[in-house]
Amino acid sequence: MGYLRIFNPHPVKTGDGAQAEDLLLEVHLRDPILQVGVGKFVSGTEMLHLAVLHSRKLCVYSVSGTLGNVEHGNQYQIKLMYEHNLQRTACNMTYGSFGGVKG
Repeated sequence: MGYLRIFNPHPVKTGDGAQAEDLLLEVHLRDPILQVGVGKFVSGTEMLHLAVLHSRKLCVYSVSGTLGNVEHGNQYQIKLMYEHNLQRTACNMTYGSFGGVKG
């Protein structure tokens, strides 16, 4: 349905479910999301970025947070770094350092 949700990873006790405050960010991206990956997808930086595969495009986002100084907590947002339109319909993707490439 195109909703990207980022949750706060933390250990939970057995029997405890997810809490409302565990949801850090929810964004509607319009297109259905097939797969999500985290890696070094932007050249010139060592920061990790978020790759989102849609059926006809691949989008790379930067996720950033702003410290909150009220009880509402921190605020998170995503920014589109770039996107690649695909000539054919995608079903999945693979990523990583292939062939022993470093950096």
